[in-house]
Amino acid sequence: MMVRKSPPVLVRPPSPRPATTTTTGSDTIELSACDKAFVGIPNTALLVFTESIHDPAESIRRALTHALVHYHPLAGRLLRRAEADDDAGSEEVDYYIACTGEGVSFVAATTASSIDDVRFFNRSSVATSNGVPLLDDLAVYYPTADGDRPLVLVQVTEFSCGGFVVGVTWNHAAADGAGMGQFISAVANLASGLPSPSVLPVMRQGESLGAVVVHPAPSPSLLDIDRHFRSFDPPPDTAFLDIVIPSSTIDRVRAMATAMRGQGRTATMFEAVTAVLWQCRTRAVMSVKPEPGAPTVLCFSADLRRRAGAKDGYYGNLVTLQRAVSTSGEVAGGDIVEVVKIIQHAKDRIQIPAMSESEKKKKQQEDLDHLFIVTYWRNLGFDQVDFGGGKPARVLSCMRGPVGPPVNIITGNGEDGSCNVLSRCLKEHAQPLLHQLATFTTT
Repeated sequence: MMVRKSPPVLVRPPSPRPATTTTTGSDTIELSACDKAFVGIPNTALLVFTESIHDPAESIRRALTHALVHYHPLAGRLLRRAEADDDAGSEEVDYYIACTGEGVSFVAATTASSIDDVRFFNRSSVATSNGVPLLDDLAVYYPTADGDRPLVLVQVTEFSCGGFVVGVTWNHAAADGAGMGQFISAVANLASGLPSPSVLPVMRQGESLGAVVVHPAPSPSLLDIDRHFRSFDPPPDTAFLDIVIPSSTIDRVRAMATAMRGQGRTATMFEAVTAVLWQCRTRAVMSVKPEPGAPTVLCFSADLRRRAGAKDGYYGNLVTLQRAVSTSGEVAGGDIVEVVKIIQHAKDRIQIPAMSESEKKKKQQEDLDHLFIVTYWRNLGFDQVDFGGGKPARVLSCMRGPVGPPVNIITGNGEDGSCNVLSRCLKEHAQPLLHQLATFTTT
């Protein structure tokens, strides 16, 4: 498939800003602890639409201009502020968002292919190692996430069938997944003819967080988690898997968990799908390296908005990584309901964390074989975005390049109630994982 791209243009909000703007009037936005933990980390979402709208690229470009009236900080730039620590004799680098109004980057693209002709991945098989060229063509990426670059990069690719793909890359320090889902939904609201976004953003400052203020000073726990993941060398050889967990498997696990625990608590889709993935992946690792006593660590993203008392419309980072720890033997050989219970117990302990010394020591023992990371995109709002022709047929994330440890992204539901998962794993685990998943879903 050949994609022809126009040169990138900067889409800016009107200048001067209207007096009715809902964003802060400040020239700078101080980053919260959660924001700072994600400095230098880019993220990319791909929204696949099979139904056409009139002139998708131009319609979305115009809507971006109006959306930035409300989300003016996203048209700014992430800048460094160096502050010397005289007592420690060192210099700590700090970051803030300068509300310069320079704009977000926008690219219009076309292809002679039809969406129906394109296989974004080879379904449930090893797609490629260390990169997915097709997905690379459907979005714009940062060479690095540092420096004076736009906080958001948007590409709209129009297909010959009338369908289109919206690729959104953003600097994670500017917004988490839920925040970016809120922003893209605002663009879609305006593109489809609404006079204003259905959810208006609130100020990106401490008072937006209600009772629990996430202070701009870095949180040791979040920064420790971030530094720990960045300390991994790039995996030597990775594979991308496009996995479908059937609705029958999800329903079976949820029913079993409900029956075992009584009527007081049911298993969520996240808990059921994550339990299946964790158990099958642990069995796959055990088939390559049988170490039943080795710890296996599940890390999953957790939204802190409710716990932090954030107001509706807050789009900064309010997410952390929660950990569940067990042994490989218990997860691989135990009943699936017990795996669900381990995940539920970890969810019950979610809080704005303060990592203890014992937890730090545990983290130092983790390795790529026994670290399993899951992030859940189903509640971020990407699958509800509607530019006027209907919701996306598929939401994907392009995990570009061998950066950090392998990760699994649960991107949403299929039409039949199944669940799509994009998994990047060590290549030696790929075929054993697919075998374990096939065995689990057919028994």
